[in-house]
Amino acid sequence: MLRQIAASRMEHRQTRLGKERELVLELVQKSASLSAEAASLRGTAAKPRVLKDLEYRKIDTKESLTGIAAALGSTTPDGQTIQSSNPHSVTAGDDWTKESVPRLTAALVSMINTGTNRLASMLNKQVASLHSQLQVERSDLDMRIDVLWWHEAKYSPSQAQSYRRMAVDTLPLIMAFDLSEMIPAHWPESVACVLGETIHAIDGSRDEQLSLEGHLKRLAECGSELKELCKREPPPNGRVLLSDLTLQASRGKVFSAAEVLAVTGLDSTLMLTRRDLSVWILRDMQARRLSSAVIT
Repeated sequence: MLRQIAASRMEHRQTRLGKERELVLELVQKSASLSAEAASLRGTAAKPRVLKDLEYRKIDTKESLTGIAAALGSTTPDGQTIQSSNPHSVTAGDDWTKESVPRLTAALVSMINTGTNRLASMLNKQVASLHSQLQVERSDLDMRIDVLWWHEAKYSPSQAQSYRRMAVDTLPLIMAFDLSEMIPAHWPESVACVLGETIHAIDGSRDEQLSLEGHLKRLAECGSELKELCKREPPPNGRVLLSDLTLQASRGKVFSAAEVLAVTGLDSTLMLTRRDLSVWILRDMQARRLSSAVIT
């Protein structure tokens, strides 16, 4: 979560660190590494290992010895007497055969069933593990397909219309919101690149910069055409995320430079491209998701 919140602030030099600079930087770097690792594990789950990992436990001959010996006679090879054994001697002819065959068959079947049950149990565990791995890989694949389809279609699920039909100043907020709805809490950083390229493909102004205050004012001017993105209201007091300000701006609220600084700690004269602003908003939204998951 710290990495998500800190990333854009640090990229645009809006974080002022004192004596704790090295400690904070190390913490953010470790957080970034863990987040990237969590995202990569979704797409590079370990290859299933089934047969070579089976720890098949052979059936001990002693387990079957008593049953077979009881079918053939009254003592084990080491001379121990067997209770409820074949009452007939091997010289008894048909009587011995009639008694020994069912007993011997039952002993052999029991031995086979024991081995089969053990093998089935181990295979069930392997299949369950394989299914879990496939679910993770399928989930990651679905996410990547959704993101690529979103990039190609350039369609807003929340607004039910093409981004090309919307005011370009609303794109940073709308596109970040839509993309946040289709990716997991731990997401590959490449998604931010997809977001930036999608915005550029629509407005073509990759390098056009506008102050943060200017972005908020433009959003307030044309935000009335947007359908409400979420019901959640930002905290009335204290610091809020930049994404909170953009949501309020989309509802027509205009912020002064002093208000922006007071509630976000950001310089309202900070120059940002639409891509910069949208990636920042996306990171904020993802950070809030992570923090909510931790709290609940």
